[in-house]
Formats: sequence, C-alpha cells, structure tokens
Amino acid sequence: MAFEWAKENGDCTFKARSLNGTFTGKPGVFFGLCLDRADPENMRDFFYDHEFGGLEYDSRNNVIRDECTEFCLENAKDGLNLKHLSYTWRPYDPKNADESEGMCRCIQTLHFVKIHFGSISGYLL
Repeated sequence: MAFEWAKENGDCTFKARSLNGTFTGKPGVFFGLCLDRADPENMRDFFYDHEFGGLEYDSRNNVIRDECTEFCLENAKDGLNLKHLSYTWRPYDPKNADESEGMCRCIQTLHFVKIHFGSISGYLL
C-alpha cells in the first residue's frame, strides 16, 4: 500500500494494493510506502509480488529468499544511509511458489515499483 500527499492543498491519495510504475518528482508532493514492522504474523512488513528498482549498490544470484535482507545489510557500503536502503528478491520461476533461490538486489535509491509475482521487497531497517 502507498499514498501520495500534496502539501499545497492537503490532498492525500491512497494508492491501490498493486503498484506498477515509475516515481516522478512533483514539487510539494510526497510519496510514501506503508509497512507494518510490528505485525505479529509478518504479513505486512514486506511488499509481496512487487519488485523494487533503482540505483543498486550490490546484487547476487542464487540467494535464498530469507537471506536477501541479511546479504544487503552485510554489503551496505560505508556512508550509505541505512534508513533509506531497500532490497528486492525475485525468483527465477515465478510460477513455482516453492522456489526459494533467486536474484537479490540491494537498492540504494528507489526509482520504481513493479508487479512481479513471487517477488518480495522491503526496507532494511
């Protein structure tokens, strides 16, 4: 889930469950992604079936889905602001729900979100 808030008129637009597109800068408009890290069932602390893209600081093939976050944290370069870093993990075969290995990308600057079934994305902190 996401929202877009315009400072000038106070309009807040809720974005649908699925995001697919590029972020474009608009003066006085803020874009936010909604996560719930305190969710006891861990169902709302990731973006399921959505892939983040943008300026990458590292990536690796053959990474286990649950190890992508750790890989990106361990490979964060000195000077990067961890609060803004994100990751995305994409399976090789999105039709195979049991696939646990795939491509892990560590994102320094988020530019877009696209739908890709089987993917997970989130923020490192």
